[in-house]
Amino acid sequence: MNASSRPSRAYWICQASGWLLYVVVAMFQSLGSLPFQRSVLEPFLAAAIGMSLTHGARSVARRRAWVLLEPRAIWSRVVLTSVLLASVHVGLLLVIELYAYGDRPPSAELVALYAVMRWSMIFFIWLSVYFGHALMGQRHEAEVRRLSAERALEAAELSALRSQLNPHFLFNSLNSIRALIASDQEAAQACVTRIANILRYSLSAGQRQTVAFEQELEIVDDYLALEAYRLEERLIVERHIDDGVGAIRVPFMLLQLLVENAIKHGISHLPAGGALSISARKDADALVVEVKNPTPTPGSASGFEPRDGVGIGLSNAADRLALLYGGRAALKLDLSVVGQATSTVRIPISLLVEEGRR
Repeated sequence: MNASSRPSRAYWICQASGWLLYVVVAMFQSLGSLPFQRSVLEPFLAAAIGMSLTHGARSVARRRAWVLLEPRAIWSRVVLTSVLLASVHVGLLLVIELYAYGDRPPSAELVALYAVMRWSMIFFIWLSVYFGHALMGQRHEAEVRRLSAERALEAAELSALRSQLNPHFLFNSLNSIRALIASDQEAAQACVTRIANILRYSLSAGQRQTVAFEQELEIVDDYLALEAYRLEERLIVERHIDDGVGAIRVPFMLLQLLVENAIKHGISHLPAGGALSISARKDADALVVEVKNPTPTPGSASGFEPRDGVGIGLSNAADRLALLYGGRAALKLDLSVVGQATSTVRIPISLLVEEGRR
């Protein structure tokens, strides 16, 4: 028998306590109707036999894995086992009494039948308590396994989503460098340094799901500097960052993804470019991050349509927020103003603090 199948200390405490309670009750009931010696010894004898039988029934049930059966099958076995244990128990007591005292009570068959019925109820209660506790424990273990599996699945999904997002850094940055290699080697070298910063940041994240907002801003600076080489004066950056926001932890790569989406689906389609606005503020008990950018009007020569602004980036970001915070965080893309897109993330600060402590 392995260690996991051995009775625990709690099991033996419950066994001893339950049968000791029976002894006390039986002694008080038999005082006056039986000689003092028998009124003391017989309850202890009955309890010892009962404990042995119930422990044996437990061993059989565990070996045959009754707890894994359907509830109907379990309780039918409980009823039959209760009657069987009661019959054996009463039979042993009768044999011992006959051997010890040599007397056979009148109407012994009726007395034995009554005793079997009474002991069947006692054993049924014992088995019901045992299997009820075992089934509750099994349900708890199943719930723990289910939650563990869900967490593992969420972690795998988050990892898959991040692996989809990270290549955007490399592709966009290499496009920026390609135009600089022949004309401005120093600028190209600076771009390579910024790419290294971004990749180092991405690779060092490990299993972290959140980072300080100021770290996100630093990576966004590197990304925007790379895009500035490509877009030149077409890219204007405006910032509105409230004091105290920098230390708040936010989902990893979230801000960079919003900025990338704004340039990729908005400013890069405009011949004259436009202003990219980044804001972060505390609103009541939530952190609100907003990225606003101009977009071509529908039907313009760029071929851009507002639905294109959704993109795989924002879709993945929304999925990440759902996995991390459920329905308590939100990402919205507002295209109601013609020629303008606004991406807004709202996360309760209590969730960010809780995530940061993990």
